[in-house]
Amino acid sequence: MGDVKEKLTAHGAGQDFRTALSRVGMTQTEFCRFTQTSYNTAQSWAKGRTAPSGAAMTVLAILDKSRHLADACRANGWEPLWRKNP
Repeated sequence: MGDVKEKLTAHGAGQDFRTALSRVGMTQTEFCRFTQTSYNTAQSWAKGRTAPSGAAMTVLAILDKSRHLADACRANGWEPLWRKNP
């Protein structure tokens, strides 16, 4: 499979969004929590009603390419790392 960011901009963005989430090991709910995106928005992307935003594509591309970062985020329950108290 090619670059996730490239794939998400291609035809069939909904399927590509779902595939990217799966590759990263993330559910739509976890993605929404991590990115502070509404669930309705992510669902709209997943169903292909609208295309994912550039920011969403970038987050998934970074997590896909940086497995250590994805693992750290997963271990943190996909809560944004910047929201944790020291």
